[in-house]
Amino acid sequence: MGRTARDRRENLPRPVQKIELNAGYTKARLAAALILLVVGVGLIMYSLNGGFTVREGWTEIEAASGEADCSGDFTFLYPLGTTASPAAERKALSLLYTEACRDAYRIFTDDAEFAGIRNVRFLNAHPNEEIQVEPALYKAFEQIAESGDRSIYLAPLYETYDNVFHCDDPSRTADFDPYQNEELRAWFAEVCTYANDPSQAELELLGDGRVRLKVSQEYLAFAQAEEIGSFVDFYWMKNAFIADYLAERLTAEDYSMGILSSFDGFSRNLDTAGDTDYSLNIYDREDTLIRPAAVMHYSGVRNIVSLRNYPLNEEAEEYYCVLSEDEIRTPYLDTEDGLCRSALNDLTAYSEQAGCGEILLKLIPVYIAEEFRPELLTSLSENGIQSIYCRDAVIRHTEESVDLRDLYDGKDVSYREQMD
Repeated sequence: MGRTARDRRENLPRPVQKIELNAGYTKARLAAALILLVVGVGLIMYSLNGGFTVREGWTEIEAASGEADCSGDFTFLYPLGTTASPAAERKALSLLYTEACRDAYRIFTDDAEFAGIRNVRFLNAHPNEEIQVEPALYKAFEQIAESGDRSIYLAPLYETYDNVFHCDDPSRTADFDPYQNEELRAWFAEVCTYANDPSQAELELLGDGRVRLKVSQEYLAFAQAEEIGSFVDFYWMKNAFIADYLAERLTAEDYSMGILSSFDGFSRNLDTAGDTDYSLNIYDREDTLIRPAAVMHYSGVRNIVSLRNYPLNEEAEEYYCVLSEDEIRTPYLDTEDGLCRSALNDLTAYSEQAGCGEILLKLIPVYIAEEFRPELLTSLSENGIQSIYCRDAVIRHTEESVDLRDLYDGKDVSYREQMD
């Protein structure tokens, strides 16, 4: 099943609220606040006044290419009037953002090929050939190779899980869900034997942007027999690397303000000035309830990754399927057997130096696991990646100076914070 960019435009920030997972619906609608509110400068405002006048202040910058792009996955907010007149700055930003969103989609997609672009789809269509890929794609492959993570090689399983996530009737998911289908579970395990074996599938980085997707004859024969068309795919990880790409395109043109946020939990705050107060909502899921546990305040550059085993907003339902109160299928597949797993319900990590892609790759061994190991987060904090998560109404964090406010205090439970 193909995956194309869709319109997932978020609304402006709404008040935090208690969200209840209602298992009576086919899919849970967990409406919640868009992370990253700007409070130091007041409420975020649209800059259109009367449809013509462009005022300075925080404004949503939209892409306007009319072509397939990734802009539907992101919200881009920028304080107009920072480097030029609001009207001139909005025009320049819109042109740059439009181009960057179009290019990002073409580079990282496995859905289609584009003339002159050596992207993921092109690579999958030309196994065992030396390909000159786009610099951004090569950089992402380098990060993946350095991390040792093999999630990108689960492409055949992601395609199957797409059917679970887009099934309107949960009773029909058994044909695509390895937890409900023993035969499919065995097939998932078989695919994992190929995906986990570098001698069967491996991205060979040859330098200067040259890549060879090495696939064994055995795997090629298996793929042909099973009608497998992709060997690598970023799938749910894609927007982490796209967020980094978009941020780099913007900062390369000296735009050192603004916030990029994807619907699935990847954010880049570009503010190098450090004189504005920002906030990030921290959520906690307990059984069928999702609570706004606290609000983290910060200033300056922050690259943020938030992983959740439930759909926090309607747009995120693309990567989730709520089967019942106790069962939610997620895209977080374990490379060992291809089954979705999460050691925590919620995990947020952030860094001033590491990008979203790097943070995500560091989090995968922590989050996609049978058992949560907090010492792994402690190790990450020593390398500049800080984390926040909740357990038993305690907001645990690795950064000693983290500024947490508005801790949830209700009739049912009161939260407190604790440093790990």
